[in-house]
Amino acid sequence: MTSGICRLCGKSAELQESHIIPGFVFRWLKESSATGYLRFSQQPNRRVQDGLKISMLCADCERCFNEFETEFANTVFHPLTAGDTDTVSYDSWMFRFCVSVSWRVLAFYLDQGHNDHVPDYLMPKVREVEALWREFLVGNNENIGNTEQHFLPLGVIESLTRLDAPPNINRYISRAVDMDIVSSTNSVFVYSKLGPFMILGFVEMPNSCQWVGTKLELDRGVIGPRKYVLPAGFDDFIFDKARKTAKAQETMSDRQKESIDRAFRKDIDRSARSESFRAMSHDVKLFGNKAFDKK
Repeated sequence: MTSGICRLCGKSAELQESHIIPGFVFRWLKESSATGYLRFSQQPNRRVQDGLKISMLCADCERCFNEFETEFANTVFHPLTAGDTDTVSYDSWMFRFCVSVSWRVLAFYLDQGHNDHVPDYLMPKVREVEALWREFLVGNNENIGNTEQHFLPLGVIESLTRLDAPPNINRYISRAVDMDIVSSTNSVFVYSKLGPFMILGFVEMPNSCQWVGTKLELDRGVIGPRKYVLPAGFDDFIFDKARKTAKAQETMSDRQKESIDRAFRKDIDRSARSESFRAMSHDVKLFGNKAFDKK
């Protein structure tokens, strides 16, 4: 731990190593993988034990976030990923959890300077919303303005009407952990992907009515099978994310591919039961040999 100013409450304290995307997501990835190991597209040749962590929060703020995370993990994430149910109910902790994830990603991108792609005229709104979410999370302000949090559970794709879909699309939507600040000429949203779940924090979204079935309520609601409608062009965004992931993985060395193959064959039964094998199988059904690495 290092001494510093807590990014959330602003107090001087010993800073914890805080996850940007919650740690339980990475534990699930390892436990449900074919090999029991993690690799990320940024460094595909490196085997890791955990996701990104930075010195960000004091112990009190970290405990506060853990409360939301525990509720979400136990009530939403694990029951749905395990297939125990397809419908769950939530209370006010759900909205706060999603705000906490959106805020962490937004604060990280701002602090690291990864916002050059956002138009200059939208940056005041971005900084205003970062402060608004921060005040909401510490309990100083229950007003979140016109910002919204949207949540989308993702399932595997069994058929396609588009011929340009990337051949790793099921692996991306089912397994990938990702985050970004996404912007256009008049909109900005924070994109957080927790394996098979997506959180979208709207910073500036003039046509939010185009998103049907995804908006979270402040106090309580239900997540389950329903009609979800997403705006035109969002599929292109997801396809592009999947292509970038595949392109990064193509840089993996032959040595590391052999290491993965050995780990896969070491426990064939585990591999066959794994969620990563299931996602790969769906891609093979859709794309045949194109689902595999070009090398």
